[in-house]
Amino acid sequence: MKNKNLISYILGLITGFIFIPLIEELINVAFSWIEVLKTKPSGIINDWNKKMVAEDDGTESDACAIGFHYTPNEDEYYEDDFEEE
Repeated sequence: MKNKNLISYILGLITGFIFIPLIEELINVAFSWIEVLKTKPSGIINDWNKKMVAEDDGTESDACAIGFHYTPNEDEYYEDDFEEE
């Protein structure tokens, strides 16, 4: 009976100090790779945007993304709106 209790105690210690932290670190490595894989699509889009800007003739817009164009209007900002009377 004491021998079974001793083996159970030793297995419990091994599980607590070795197996659980090892499994936890393996899960952290898997999550890290998932985060790396989540950045791949944005890298592909960034490369595509750089290629499109290089091929662009310089007309139309300053910045672009897939299907979106942004042209900043500088005349929308009025300093008079913020001055106190």
